[in-house]
Amino acid sequence: MQIAIDFSIFTLAPSAAGVISGKIEFSELPRVGEMISFSFPPNESTFPSVPGINALLKVEHVIHSANGENPALSLQDLVLPSKESVAEVVAFLEKGFGLFFSSGNPRQTL
Repeated sequence: MQIAIDFSIFTLAPSAAGVISGKIEFSELPRVGEMISFSFPPNESTFPSVPGINALLKVEHVIHSANGENPALSLQDLVLPSKESVAEVVAFLEKGFGLFFSSGNPRQTL
């Protein structure tokens, strides 16, 4: 099943880089507290060589729609060491998983 996900990316500065969003395929709906692995993308893409990057993100919220559409997942924030590492990770997620990046302060969109 295709499930919409989103998570924010920050740098250590701290500075907001933006939000990753899109739909990915799951065999079953992950629950709050479970981890999502981005280690093995469905599309060919080289895993980023960013020191200390964690390919596992925790599900923080499962949002169920009142109109019967598939649920959506809100994942924990990803904190990266620099703007350069953000660019490398974003390229990996876009190419490897077909996700989208929206730059800017993610807290302003809430």
